Parts: sequence; C-alpha cells; structure tokens
Amino acid sequence: TATPGSNYKLWTTLKVPQGYSMRKHCEFLAQQTGAERYILLPAKRLFALGVGHVRRRGLDPGSKADVPAEVTDVTVTTLNDLEWRILTALKRKFEPEEIVPNLWDSRAKEAGVTNIAFTVAKSTDYPGTSYDFVAHFDCLHDMGDPVGAARHVRETLKKDGTWMIIEPFANDKVEENLNPIGRVFYAASTMICVPASLAYKGPALGAQAGEARLRNVVTNGGFTRFRRATQTPFNLVLEAKP
Repeated sequence: TATPGSNYKLWTTLKVPQGYSMRKHCEFLAQQTGAERYILLPAKRLFALGVGHVRRRGLDPGSKADVPAEVTDVTVTTLNDLEWRILTALKRKFEPEEIVPNLWDSRAKEAGVTNIAFTVAKSTDYPGTSYDFVAHFDCLHDMGDPVGAARHVRETLKKDGTWMIIEPFANDKVEENLNPIGRVFYAASTMICVPASLAYKGPALGAQAGEARLRNVVTNGGFTRFRRATQTPFNLVLEAKP
C-alpha cells in the first residue's frame, strides 16, 4: 500500500567540505548507485535527534509524530587558516599509537599552535592562579566533589574572571525531561555519570541535574553571580562570576 513518502527509496544526510558542490556530489552518488533521480533539500534548520532514532520508533512509514521536533536555526561560519587547522586537528580520530600521556601536545604542534599547554590534574587542585577564564565542558555533574571543583575555580580565578559551565540540557523537574533527548540522557547518566560520581562518594548529580541544582553547587563554591547564558536542545551554557 502506497503511503506518503513511500516512493523515496533512500533518505540520507550528505556533507561535503566547504567550497565543494553538493549537487556534483549527488550526481556522483546517483551514478554509483544507479539512481534515476534525486532531490536536494538544503538543511536550513537542524532537528534535535532528527526524524530518526527515538522519534521514528513505532511510527508507520510516511506518517508523522503528533508533536513537532525541536529545531535550531543554522548559520554559516567563516574560518581562517589557523582555525581550520585547529578544527581538523580536533576532529581527526586518534590512532592507537597516538594514545599517550599529554596526547594533545602533538595535535597542537600539528595545528601550529604554540601558546598552549596541556596538564593532567584533578578538578580540585589544577595549577595556576589569576585566570581570566575557566571552562568545564560536560563534566561537573560527573564529579565526586563538584562543590570542591567550584571552590577551586573561585580560588584560581581573577576577581573579574568568568567561569563557563556547559552541561547537558535538563529542566529542574523529572516530568519536564520525559522527552526523546531526556530519555537518552537519563539512560546514559545511569550507566556513566552517576556511577562515576558515586565511585568517589560524590553527590551523583547526573546528566539531568538541571539549572537549580547546578546553581546550588556553584554558589556553595563561593560564587555570587550565576546565570544561564544560552542554551541549545542538547546543552545548557552557564556563566558564574565571583
């Protein structure tokens, strides 16, 4: 039985390097696969978890969900040569022989970056003082002593410095997180984030800690100013100042 969308034999996402022709790439794929025709649909917006994964589970081919997917507008960013080299070095996968202590040193040299140093240290005793900016990426909720980490940031930050905290997106109430993204985060948190914190007798904030609990951690660490700077469907970007 024909259904809306059933005439499409393949629906996929294509990416090409900046400056390359998406249409020429499609023509090449059509020749390789024997496709009789194709339609090119530029991605003007991004969908959280797309129409696949959790959202498509249980839906008949060609049907649609009752609730629209969350979407994010896209923008084009121009990078200079140094930024491209850094991005390439960051994105390229590590080969087995590259897994060594201070593994990012070689990547920095590859990108031509010399004003940087990499040090392995605990969140509560890393070296240095009078930092203008400190950042924690998707890790505060995993820690055994998040308040201690916040306190150390406060001690090593300038009086007018900024602490940026990026955490998985979560609302403060469980029922507000029962959505496709929240379900994935809760599942991952149960297997990874919560055990990691409990292993060090931590509070087990978990990936769905939410802004209120994170605010409590930060202020208990000695910070007096805290705000949500911005957010995406996947992350909260929080700012703390002494």
